[in-house]
Amino acid sequence: MANKSGGFPYPFRTFWAIVLLGINLVVAGYYFHIIQ
Repeated sequence: MANKSGGFPYPFRTFWAIVLLGINLVVAGYYFHIIQ
């Protein structure tokens, strides 16, 4: 537990980065389908 150098561990951050990216893609897809 001495690895806490200001922030979450890298696997946790990469996991959330991928989740947020996926959500953005899904929302963009919905918007494009609604617009077209």
